[in-house]
Amino acid sequence: MRERDRWETEAKKAYDALNSSVNGVIITDKEGRITYANPAFLSMFEYTDASHILGRDADLLFVRDDIRDISDVSDAIEESGQKTREFAVKRKDGSSFFVEASSSDIHGRDGHLLGAMASFVDISKRKKKEQEAEQYQTRLRVAAKRAEEAEERERRRISAFIHDTIVQSLSLSNIKLGAVGSALEAVGAASKTTELTSARELIADGIRQCRLVMSELTPSLLYEVGLIAALKGLVAALREQHGAVLSFEEDENLEPVPKPWLGMLYRSTRELLMNALKHASDGEIQLAVSRQRDHVCIEVKDEGPGFDPAIIDQLQGDGSHGFGLFSVRERLRDLRGRLDIHSKQGDGATIRIVAPVFVQGGESSPSERPPAPKRT
Repeated sequence: MRERDRWETEAKKAYDALNSSVNGVIITDKEGRITYANPAFLSMFEYTDASHILGRDADLLFVRDDIRDISDVSDAIEESGQKTREFAVKRKDGSSFFVEASSSDIHGRDGHLLGAMASFVDISKRKKKEQEAEQYQTRLRVAAKRAEEAEERERRRISAFIHDTIVQSLSLSNIKLGAVGSALEAVGAASKTTELTSARELIADGIRQCRLVMSELTPSLLYEVGLIAALKGLVAALREQHGAVLSFEEDENLEPVPKPWLGMLYRSTRELLMNALKHASDGEIQLAVSRQRDHVCIEVKDEGPGFDPAIIDQLQGDGSHGFGLFSVRERLRDLRGRLDIHSKQGDGATIRIVAPVFVQGGESSPSERPPAPKRT
C-alpha cells in the first residue's frame, strides 16, 4: 500500500506542476489523441474548455501537413539537432501563430510506451519582432540599392558632361591653336609658334586628365562590354602606369553582372588593387573573379607585409590607414554582400568581395560551381 501511496503522491506532484506551468502542455495516448491539456495550453490556443480538445488528434494543432502526431514533432526536433524547434500552429479559430515546442515519450513502469507529452512556448511576439527587423533590413537594402543606382547615374551624367563640354571645348581650342601655328609657319613666322606649342601641350594634358577622371567615374568598357572587360582594362592600365606585377584569373562561364552592381564592384576592386599596390612592394598581386552559387567572388591577393584586420573595425572615418577597406565593407554590407579579409603581420593579405548579384527575389537557389578561372 505504501508503494501505491508513493506513486499517487508523485503523480499528484507531477499533475500540480503541469497545471501550474506557464508553458502549454498536452499529453497524448499512443494513437496521438490528446488526453490532457493544462490551463496554459488552453489559454494559448484559445480553448475555453478542455472538453473541446480532449480526445482529438494532436495533428489538428499544426500547420505543417507532415505533423500527424506528437512523435513527428519529436522527429522534427531531432532532425534539427536542437532540444526544441519552432512550429506554426493553429488556435481554435484556425488563426496561426508560432511556438517553440519540445516533445518526449511517456513510458509505464514496465517500459511500455503509453503516449507522449509536448510543451509549447508562445513566440509569436518574438517572431513578429524578427519579421519587423527583417522587413526593416529589406527596406534598408532596397534604399541602399537605389542610392547606389542613383550615384551611378550621377557619375555617368558627370562623365558625359565633362566629355560634351570641357573635353570638346579643349579639343576645339587645340585644333584652332594648331591652325594658328600652321598659318604662322606659312608666313615664315615659325619662331613665333613656340608658345603656341607649349599651350597646346598643356591643353592636351588637360584633355588626358579629363579622360582619366571620366574613366575613374565610369569606365566606358564597364557598361559597353561588362565587368570582366573593364577589370582587364584596369589591370592593363595599372601594369603600364605602375609597373605592377599583376595576374588576372577570369571565370569564362561568369554570366553578365547586373548593371546596378557594376559600378560598385568595379570601384571596390580598384580600391583593393590600389591598396595592394601601396603595400605589396614589388611582389605579385593576383586578381581572380569567379562565381560561387548565386554570388560573384572577387579576390585580391598580395605578398605584402600584411596587417591586422581588426584595424578595419577601429576606424572612425578619419581617413586613417585602411579606411578604403572600411568603406568597401560598409557599402557591400548595405547591399547584403560582404568583405572577407585574411591577413596577418608579415604574411601578405587575401581580401575577397562576395556579392549576391545573381540572387533573384532575395532568395538563393543552388547552382553548379563553374570550372576554375583562367589566368591571363
